[in-house]
Amino acid sequence: MGYIYLKIWLLNYIMDLDYNATIGYYVVESNDTWVYDVDIFLGDELIAVVGFSPRQKTGALYWQAEFKNIIEFNYSSERILEIARDYRDTKRPVALCEK
Repeated sequence: MGYIYLKIWLLNYIMDLDYNATIGYYVVESNDTWVYDVDIFLGDELIAVVGFSPRQKTGALYWQAEFKNIIEFNYSSERILEIARDYRDTKRPVALCEK
């Protein structure tokens, strides 16, 4: 039983180091609103997309990984949202409606 917990802890530790945001892009950008998505990868696999808008500042998480992997490897939605918000805050260009 202890082996299972050690395996889960080790996988969480390794995967936490590997989450990264590599690209962000506007999916909607107009004179009155915007929607900005950030892709989150684990290694070279896209596992999530986090969407932001003027009214969605915390981020809406959309899983791109298989459900069984999300459960088995215990992906951290909190950490993914944190990484996406950091990316947004440092890399998002000013939207047309914000100029």
